[in-house]
Amino acid sequence: MAKKNIKKMIKTWCEEEGIFDEENEDPLSEFNFTITSSPIKIEEKMNVIHPANSNKVVIMSGTRFGPEDIEKMRSLPMKKFGDLMWELRFTLGSMPPDFNLGIPVDVLESFVITTTIYLDGLTKDRFMTAIGDVYKSKLLASWKLQERLGE
Repeated sequence: MAKKNIKKMIKTWCEEEGIFDEENEDPLSEFNFTITSSPIKIEEKMNVIHPANSNKVVIMSGTRFGPEDIEKMRSLPMKKFGDLMWELRFTLGSMPPDFNLGIPVDVLESFVITTTIYLDGLTKDRFMTAIGDVYKSKLLASWKLQERLGE
C-alpha cells in the first residue's frame, strides 16, 4: 500500500466518522492528524501518526496535569500515592493499549496512552476499535485519579 494511499484512506475514514480535526506539520512523520475521540465533539483530542519510514500507524492521547492536580498528588501520604500509582498501572495494564506514566520525582506529571496498528492489519474496523480502546483507557485512568484525588 502506497504511503499517500494510507494517508488518504485514514483521513477519509476520520472524515466519514466526523472525527477529523486537523493535519499537523511533523517532520518525523509521513502524516500526523489530530482527531476527536467521537463525532459528538467531546473535547478529547488524539493524534494519529504514521512515523516516517515505518510500517505502522500510532494512535495516541496524553494528559499533562496542572499545578493544582500535582499539588493534590504531592499532598497524599507517600503510601497512598504509591498505592494509587499501582492501581493506575494495573488498571491501564489490563487494557489493550500501551501506556507511559510520567513520574519524574514522586508525582504523576503526565500520562500517554498509545496503540499501534501495523499496515498489514490496517482496516477501518481495526482503526476505529483502536481509537475506542485509547479513549476508554484514558477515561479509566482519569476516573481512577479523580476518585482518589477527591474530584
